[in-house]
Amino acid sequence: MKRFKTYPRMIFLFLLLILLSVGDLVMDLFSGSSFTHLILDAGIVILALYFIREWHAACVNERHTNELLQQYVDGLKQTIEAEFERWHLTEAEKRIAIMLIKGKSIKEIAEYCHRGEGTVRQHSVSVYRKAGFHGRAELAAYFLNELLKPDADQENNK
Repeated sequence: MKRFKTYPRMIFLFLLLILLSVGDLVMDLFSGSSFTHLILDAGIVILALYFIREWHAACVNERHTNELLQQYVDGLKQTIEAEFERWHLTEAEKRIAIMLIKGKSIKEIAEYCHRGEGTVRQHSVSVYRKAGFHGRAELAAYFLNELLKPDADQENNK
């Protein structure tokens, strides 16, 4: 995202370069500079304009990619929430399940939630039982599999 913050400054600098180069080109044109010098000045203007166009296209593409990634993440979050509801998890179990999926240890979860490790372990066992899994690996793999499912569009194109 930092690139988007510098984008206006970069465009400003290249527009300034174009303006100065065009000014130099006009002055050289009237002062009778060599044809080679005029071509070099024009080349600088063309390259600066090309760079602005390419930079803009790259930024638009990156924004689009970030938006698509956010849509996938949002979709996964909705899938996780829907499964949690289907499994009838309590709010505490949901918090624990999310951290288990993220790979946090029982100790880390206990510290984060200000609960005892035994309580976190009990919630974990309850999550696995309600979901029908034998442990953390199956829980995480279930949602990883959901994330890696091919889109219907990709399947139709095969």
